[in-house]
Amino acid sequence: MPPADTYLFDIPYCSGEFIEHLERYDKEWVSAIKSDRNVVYAGERMRVDALAERIDTQPRTVDGETYHIWTKKLQVSALVNH
Repeated sequence: MPPADTYLFDIPYCSGEFIEHLERYDKEWVSAIKSDRNVVYAGERMRVDALAERIDTQPRTVDGETYHIWTKKLQVSALVNH
């Protein structure tokens, strides 16, 4: 199986070292992020939970559970190092 172009992983694997490794190989990645992390959006640094109040999401229901989806590539101020 050839290497993937995009990697999806959960919060425990979201470390600065892992992200740098993926980006060194020009790989895209998707991960959950804690709501107290800071991101840069529209030139402003803010917490993820504050950003969530400003954006319009698309509701999607999976197995009776509703998720609000929005995607955007943002700079994360700090990643968890394990």
